[in-house]
Amino acid sequence: MILGGAQMGLGEGPEARATLERSLELATQGYLAPMRQRADVILASATGMSGDLDTAEQAFRAALSTSAAIGSPYSAVEAKLSRGMVLASHPAADAGEALAVLDDAVTTFESVGARPALARALRARGTALVRLERSADADESFARAAALASEMDLRDAPWPTSAAGLAALRSAEPPIAFTE
Repeated sequence: MILGGAQMGLGEGPEARATLERSLELATQGYLAPMRQRADVILASATGMSGDLDTAEQAFRAALSTSAAIGSPYSAVEAKLSRGMVLASHPAADAGEALAVLDDAVTTFESVGARPALARALRARGTALVRLERSADADESFARAAALASEMDLRDAPWPTSAAGLAALRSAEPPIAFTE
């Protein structure tokens, strides 16, 4: 599962799928529900990055079901965050639905004080707002995410401070390739 997560971090969604599918098999055979939930979330994200949104939705539903079965509301909101991130960044996905999912994640992370997750949710929310052509709201979301990331010295991804900053980042590096 760690290798699959690392492949996802490098933007190698299609390559991560096989690794994550094997992790999911092992977690299921070993009755490791928390590990299975996490593997479902990462696999769903990899599947979404590969362009298969329908299969990704099934995997996200499985992750949410496992979260409910193990009684973990935090893992459920992490699954929702990952789903929102996939929906926000995939050109064929519904950006409005992504925004609704991410708004829910932001509210939850704020209420429990999960600042790193909150920063990531705000960054993804900014991306959804850019897709909805709401630049002023996107700027606010990106600025807040970047401020939190700076306070915590998060270095897991670029932290644009505005919609224009996101556009500059996208033009400076190759985009994640979604396949269909």
